[in-house]
Amino acid sequence: MGSKVMIKQTKIAAAKALRKIKDPRSVDPLIRALDDEDSKVRASAIEALDDIRNPRAAEPLTQALKDKTTRKLAANALVKIGEPAVDPLIQALKDENIWVRRLAAWALGELQDVKAVEPLINAFNDENIWLVRFRIEEALGKIRDPRVEDLLIRALKDENIWARAVAARVLGELRDTIALDPLIEALRDKDNWIIRMNAAMALGKLKDRRAIAPLIQALKDENSEVRNKRMWP
Repeated sequence: MGSKVMIKQTKIAAAKALRKIKDPRSVDPLIRALDDEDSKVRASAIEALDDIRNPRAAEPLTQALKDKTTRKLAANALVKIGEPAVDPLIQALKDENIWVRRLAAWALGELQDVKAVEPLINAFNDENIWLVRFRIEEALGKIRDPRVEDLLIRALKDENIWARAVAARVLGELRDTIALDPLIEALRDKDNWIIRMNAAMALGKLKDRRAIAPLIQALKDENSEVRNKRMWP
């Protein structure tokens, strides 16, 4: 076994051991290991920081979202850290990398901190890439702030079909009848059956009898998935 391989294996073993001990003194060395040249060492360091959950790791882990090999691990670790990760993640919504923005939105949704609502709304209004937009929609739905419904209702008319589909689904999760008429309109969307299916499911969750007639009409939809999602769950 070559010396580089031995060194790598030693680093990984050390990170795993520190993960089990969970001592705050190991946080700074593990943060430095986030810059290691080997992705497996970086991953082991993130997993250790995930278990230690020290606020000092929030900023470095947010920077680790730029690393395509370990960014999902870093996002999970940030969620485990909790409130101290909110501000760095809000800043990450402005990152030039779309995958960083996407994961930042996801993590903020998991954290469900109302402080993130306005930055998420601002990011949604500025964002033209649907991969990011629908993560922002999902995040806002999880936070369940009253300011969210208007944005999601507007998103039902987004030019991207996936943004419209996710908006319909999230409005169903919010269960606010303010979305009734827009969802009924989305039930007739001509562009994509997934939008109509999500609108049907959302209307079921609203449990408003004014949706009965449109849902009965949806029984005639050309797509079976739309027809099968007509009933209230």
